[in-house]
Amino acid sequence: MRLLLVHLILLLSFFLLATLGQTHPLSSPQSIDWSGAVVTVQALGVNNQVMKSGPGVYIATSNTILTLKDLIKNAHHIRIRSAQNRYESAYVSPQATENPKLIQLTTTQTRQFGVELSTAACMPRMGEHILTFDETGRQLYSGIVLNNYHLSGNVWITAIALATDKAVIGQPVTNDAGEIIGLIAFQSSAKSSHYFVYPVTSQTDNNVAMDLPASIDIPAEDISADSDSLARQEFFLGLFALSGSNYEQALMHFRKSVAADPLHLEAWFQIGYCANKLKMYDTAIEAFQHYIRFVPTNPEVHYNLGVVYSQLEYYDKAIHSFRKSLELNEKYVKASYNLAVVYNRQQKYKQAVQAFKQTISLKPDYAEAFFGLGLALGHLNKHQQAVDAFQQALAIRPDYVQAMIGLGLIRSNYSEQASSSLSTQQQ
Repeated sequence: MRLLLVHLILLLSFFLLATLGQTHPLSSPQSIDWSGAVVTVQALGVNNQVMKSGPGVYIATSNTILTLKDLIKNAHHIRIRSAQNRYESAYVSPQATENPKLIQLTTTQTRQFGVELSTAACMPRMGEHILTFDETGRQLYSGIVLNNYHLSGNVWITAIALATDKAVIGQPVTNDAGEIIGLIAFQSSAKSSHYFVYPVTSQTDNNVAMDLPASIDIPAEDISADSDSLARQEFFLGLFALSGSNYEQALMHFRKSVAADPLHLEAWFQIGYCANKLKMYDTAIEAFQHYIRFVPTNPEVHYNLGVVYSQLEYYDKAIHSFRKSLELNEKYVKASYNLAVVYNRQQKYKQAVQAFKQTISLKPDYAEAFFGLGLALGHLNKHQQAVDAFQQALAIRPDYVQAMIGLGLIRSNYSEQASSSLSTQQQ
């Protein structure tokens, strides 16, 4: 009965997300020149190399831009480019905002086109309709606010659902009035339509926000009455901890999530991921296998299980998992690459060569795959092909030290064999 209920809820959620962009009429945001409001913020190094790049949006005045603070961290200087590449800003001055996760950039060049957007005075309400758009500002996606969460100090986060799984991190989210409520911080998981937003303000109207402490202690008799709510809360907190690479704290929250709802499969997946990072391999295997019992068709979980097996040197099991991942998604580059690596470790060099070549066909600029191919070919005494593979790796990554060493060794070995052969012929 419980499993049937879960399937029904998932089915209803699917129909809800499918209709988010169809049944709710869009008001004033449809008439806004989004493409004029969207810019690209580039964090540059000392030599003008692009270190990071992401979205920004004009607010308040014609020369103030809102973006994620992490985007410009450690930048030597910043460049602003419009969606239409109409101009680049020569100088940008960062200024703090109410939310410490966001930052305002004031440019010296006043914009002569498009619009600037106002920011919302209060945090979004649960159930409020929202809107975001792609990098060009021309494709709109509607959605709904799920909840607000207080994390620490002035740091809040808002959970939302969108009618897309392709939203861009840093992209602005607006309400129906066209006011910016915040910027997308991260996606709950790959291919998910659930996202988290850093809101522009921490001011509430007494009708929003759940204040969540670092840990939640609820009497056992109360858990069953509100288990779904607790499971969601702990899951969100786990994702936030995970975004900061705090794997121990994230694992604690994900465990609390599945304790409240044993069928919260995304939490089981994240338990496996965090446990693997913490080298708790038995826990990771158990979590991934539990997920697979309910959803055997997710290539990502099979891939992650394969990674755990390979770290434990259970190579036959790792091969099985990577192959299963590729059966479900034949273009899964990481699964193809790791399959080749395991073949190399098993000294199955012919299979390794085939797998590395398949990986390269999927990602022609994969330097590590060319390096692995060179190693496998070297073991098969195909020296010239190995040299070519190492050279390809270095063409992609000129500072690839291992490829330099491999190239030197293979050339040295090839030269010695050639000299030996020549000496034999002369005798």
